[in-house]
Amino acid sequence: MLTPIISIIIPFYNTEPSFYIRMLCSLKELPYGLFETLIVDDGSSESSNLALKENIEIYMPGVKLFQKSNGGQNSARQFAIEKASGKYVLFLDSDDYIDSKELLILANYLGEYEPDVVAFNYDIVTPEGELLTSCNTWPEGFHSASKECLLLTSDSLCRQCYNLQRLRELPFGLVQGVRIGEDLASSLSINLSLNNCVSYGGTVYHYVNRPTSIIHRTPNEAVYDVLLAFDEIINRCGPNYSDCLEEIEWMAILHCVGWNSLRLLRGGVDFSEGKERTFGWMQHRFPEWKKNRYIKKSKFYKDIWFRLSIDGHWLLLALLLKAWDAVKKFVQRRK
Repeated sequence: MLTPIISIIIPFYNTEPSFYIRMLCSLKELPYGLFETLIVDDGSSESSNLALKENIEIYMPGVKLFQKSNGGQNSARQFAIEKASGKYVLFLDSDDYIDSKELLILANYLGEYEPDVVAFNYDIVTPEGELLTSCNTWPEGFHSASKECLLLTSDSLCRQCYNLQRLRELPFGLVQGVRIGEDLASSLSINLSLNNCVSYGGTVYHYVNRPTSIIHRTPNEAVYDVLLAFDEIINRCGPNYSDCLEEIEWMAILHCVGWNSLRLLRGGVDFSEGKERTFGWMQHRFPEWKKNRYIKKSKFYKDIWFRLSIDGHWLLLALLLKAWDAVKKFVQRRK
């Protein structure tokens, strides 16, 4: 029996059929033998699991379906890593989908070459499939990619394809136990630890932007989890970070200060408490963070929300967010 080139790993937890049926349909044209698909049901309800089994039989009967108790998305992925038999693994969320033609091009390349990791382009679409943003980071074709560029652009496991043997040889598994940032922390830790990096300019992945995602509706008890996620990166890969300290520091600035300030303030956390805890963590972990060269190079540097966030003007930022939200509600009522 031939070894598959790519094992596609899909964690599943009570996803609506309309989303995962589209995901299954995007995979069913892939040649049998070159790919294997593993879906791990991470403790879904009985009715959701039954519907999944029925739709797999209809749309893609060759899928390997596993069930386990609920442990989180990365727990399901880690489970599948141990079950996979391909040369490479690609992580796909159950509500997203892939471009089968682009993935086949990638598989043919991986049949001849053996990089540790291949990063690829992706786009962001609405639940109806309408294009929101094309994220064309990488140039056309296959090229060697620097670790610095990989770290700055590939902050999700779903944006790379990994050599399975190299992944299993790492002294750590995927980050688990945090609700915000486990995907980011896993990706950065792995990308720091692998060396032979290649980019592919094809748009392999379609990320569905869902308003119900935990990224958009963060529980109050999880708003500081991204700090715990970066603690994992620091514990695994610091203090040298494979000579990429400034890149990791910048990612902490962007995600722990920038993006998370929006989560904290929209979640109702007191601005002074959120600022004190966030800036205290940054000062402890990255004492020179305000001198990071990527701050002024970032596309966000000209955005007022980002400047208010990193400069510590969180009261003004909170007022600005309220004004933005009020304008959005007004426009929606006018439609």
